[in-house]
Amino acid sequence: MEGVGRLGEALDEYRSLAVYATGEEARCRLAMLLQQRGEIDAARDVFAEILARAKRATRHYRSTEREWIEIARRLGPTV
Repeated sequence: MEGVGRLGEALDEYRSLAVYATGEEARCRLAMLLQQRGEIDAARDVFAEILARAKRATRHYRSTEREWIEIARRLGPTV
């Protein structure tokens, strides 16, 4: 949906996925979309959640979710 410009629908879908997704992709994509829409505080909160989850996670989880954790590190502080 995001790829075809249906950002409102994509935002709703990412919010739903972020609740039950086992990985960080949905949360990271949610944060990036929030940032794109100018919802800076909400994006910062989601990026912070990703980083907090990564701190508590196992080495294996951090390894498999490395891409999304790095995006959160890179974009979170600048949001």
